[in-house]
Amino acid sequence: MRLEVLSHIVIKFLIGLFMLAQSLYHIVIYGMYVSNLGMYLRSTKILNNELFQLIAPLFPFIEFALGLMLILEVYYKETMMITTIIFCSVTITYFFTDYQISNSLLMLLVSLLSIWLFVNRSYVYKHKKLSYL
Repeated sequence: MRLEVLSHIVIKFLIGLFMLAQSLYHIVIYGMYVSNLGMYLRSTKILNNELFQLIAPLFPFIEFALGLMLILEVYYKETMMITTIIFCSVTITYFFTDYQISNSLLMLLVSLLSIWLFVNRSYVYKHKKLSYL
């Protein structure tokens, strides 16, 4: 049981750290991120939704907040649900738009791990008072 709890904590921390690192990188190069995003959205037919085009430039900031909330376990159930939805939708988008296969497979792995974290979140309620180590 301790191994399951420890693996849950490590995977949660790694996914949160991945989200923080990726969002900080995109925030630092925000001008280039927005221009590349605009070119990418114009080149694909699958992402013609205007709502997506409005939210996409804000995605690094949303990702930063979710990564921080995931690491700190703030609103954990809701944060994990939103994170899982985002990772799964990004993975599906990558595969439908013929994005780089290495990035698509990485997002698939992160999506599967986030689904596993979301489904196996029961330890938070059962073992909250126990020491994790």
